[in-house]
Amino acid sequence: MIAAARPTWGQPPSVVQPSASSAAPLVQGILWKHMNPIDADPLLQLRGSGPDLWADEHADEYVRRLRKDWDDRTAWEIVGEEAALRREKNS
Repeated sequence: MIAAARPTWGQPPSVVQPSASSAAPLVQGILWKHMNPIDADPLLQLRGSGPDLWADEHADEYVRRLRKDWDDRTAWEIVGEEAALRREKNS
């Protein structure tokens, strides 16, 4: 049972019986959390791992290092070059 949001001043809150459709998502969420603890989720198990991987390098430096090998061509230029290579290969 859920109490009404704002009772009238001096009046006891009315009690509202939730419908099955409004209670279902809440019940599903509770059941899911109970049946699927964090330990069972491989993605959630990664939480907190990895600080040692980037502890010696600032995030901005890491991104700069990754991007230094990128070329300056735009995506459209790359797609156009790949399409030309496919046309050459197929002819």
